[in-house]
Amino acid sequence: MGKIKDGDQLAQAIVLVSTETSMRVDEDTLREVSLEEIFDRIAGMEGTREIAEVTGPYDLVVWIEADHIEEITGPMVDKIRALEGVRKTLTNVVVRSK
Repeated sequence: MGKIKDGDQLAQAIVLVSTETSMRVDEDTLREVSLEEIFDRIAGMEGTREIAEVTGPYDLVVWIEADHIEEITGPMVDKIRALEGVRKTLTNVVVRSK
């Protein structure tokens, strides 16, 4: 289970992240972003509890937690989506865990 704070369980979510390691900056320029760079940036974000590089349709699985679910579904996920190289995310709010 997640950490307990003031008698309440923290809100948690699992965010699946799909990346794009080369992006068009302008007509003639591609910018390379390594998966390792994206991994490290997300790992360093406040609220990231755990991160894993995985196989399949998504590249990263990120476990995040906060005091309130609105922090996760708003600012925290927005920060991940805003990272250069992140193509799309899928947020799964944890309803129950053990």
